[in-house]
Amino acid sequence: MADIRIKDLPSTNLPNLLHEFPAEKDDLTVKLKLQQILDLVTANLLNADPTFAQTVLTALAKRLRFDAAQTLTLSEQNQAMANIGAINAIPDHVRDLIMSNNASDANNRIDITTGQAKGNSKSVVNSATMTKRLDAAWAAGTGNGGLDTGAKANSTTYHGHAIVNNTTGAFDALFSTSVSAPTVSSGWTRVQRLGSIITDGSGNIRPFIQDRNDFYWNTVAGSLPSDLSTTAARAKALLTCNLPTGIRVLGYFQSLIEAAAGDTETILTVADGANTNIEKSVRIYVSTGTKRAGQSFDQYTNTSAQIYAALSLSSSTLSPSTIKTLGWRDYQIPRI
Repeated sequence: MADIRIKDLPSTNLPNLLHEFPAEKDDLTVKLKLQQILDLVTANLLNADPTFAQTVLTALAKRLRFDAAQTLTLSEQNQAMANIGAINAIPDHVRDLIMSNNASDANNRIDITTGQAKGNSKSVVNSATMTKRLDAAWAAGTGNGGLDTGAKANSTTYHGHAIVNNTTGAFDALFSTSVSAPTVSSGWTRVQRLGSIITDGSGNIRPFIQDRNDFYWNTVAGSLPSDLSTTAARAKALLTCNLPTGIRVLGYFQSLIEAAAGDTETILTVADGANTNIEKSVRIYVSTGTKRAGQSFDQYTNTSAQIYAALSLSSSTLSPSTIKTLGWRDYQIPRI
């Protein structure tokens, strides 16, 4: 290339990336476009990556933006918060991770939606619906067992827990009769409690619907679990309800009372299962004939699923006064 001098070439007032330059390799004179020269230089700077442009774009797409909206998966959001230290500033919580009876095996399996949880100095993200079996010992992964120890029992409360693999960060879930200390396999850590499920007298998971921290029995009104049915007066005493044990919850109830003769009154009183002086009352008075009244109410239970209930009658009734359970609020879950 000794006979070719750059200074002898004509100049241009309209430079662009398509302009060509003389080059030499292995005693062969060739021409290179300016774009090719830039590509070669940049590729060399990026460790000779021939797809450097796509590499850069892909990397930039995963950078946390502060100047505009950005779409990130739950895993990416969690990682971004960890990278900037925000995860440490966020209080323990549960986000989504809603439980439901599995459609194909409602008696034995529970589905858990996507979501995330933080607690016990750990955080975890579930990126796909997970199904766990209550009738099999816990094993990692969807469709596998979810019981931490023992065998599924009749008329028993099981508490769902989010757990995390200490090495991979993978999400999983298990069920235990323990509220706060389930048996967790080595290499895993409990993160948060997600809610509670209850088996019936045959060991089947009772059908329910969860709406955030509210749980409702998924049954027609006539088949709601009955806690009390009596035609006689009742002194204030603890009444065991169809609600979770091991925790205090705000129970949702439906009552029906009757006054069956002229100038009579019936009063149903319910009190906090742990604080007997915190009362609510339902009453009906009739001057003639027989009247019935229905009323929905809520009341807190003790950890044995009990409230206090009393029934005052000024005369006997023809039909029983009743209390039935509609559901409960698991107010202690830090759901956001």
